[in-house]
Amino acid sequence: MSLPRKRATPRTTGTRGDWDITSKAPAKKPKAAAKKRAPMPKGKPLERGKGPTRETRLNQVSDKTKARRGERDAVRKTKCSLAHIGTCIGPIDTQEIVRRSQMPEAAYMDDVTIGLCRKHHDLDLFRLTGERIGIRIPRTVYDDDPIRSVDEAARLRRVAPYGEPYWWSDEDRAMFEADIDKRMALILS
Repeated sequence: MSLPRKRATPRTTGTRGDWDITSKAPAKKPKAAAKKRAPMPKGKPLERGKGPTRETRLNQVSDKTKARRGERDAVRKTKCSLAHIGTCIGPIDTQEIVRRSQMPEAAYMDDVTIGLCRKHHDLDLFRLTGERIGIRIPRTVYDDDPIRSVDEAARLRRVAPYGEPYWWSDEDRAMFEADIDKRMALILS
């Protein structure tokens, strides 16, 4: 299919859109008149004022958190759960395998808290890596069967990084295997 030849002169008859080419173009809408602005006041510049002053300091920890501190200390862990897959660096932090943002009570439940050093704690930043080594469980999986999912996470930590969670889909497997060399190097470093 070829395009028609270009015209030597512009078209002077016919219609273009909703108006006839041979007649005058439709009138344009008139522009709205510009609003007058008040002139800037002249004189001395504004002085910088002081901000509001606080009478008391802000609490660093809320009263509710202080009241539950004993419960949190009771589930605190002192050993890294992944010490067998590489050297540990830094102090041991207590981590919840079900995210606190998904389940706030997880911070006070002994069965979903584990101890991790700072190096292994950073592996939780990547969802598939965290699930593969048993330091993360999706909330939906935990809600379906809490006992089975916690047992599965414990099994995955024992065989880390070679296990695979039962809840993974084919898409999760493919995403993990797409850059498996990089992920395994990160886990085993």
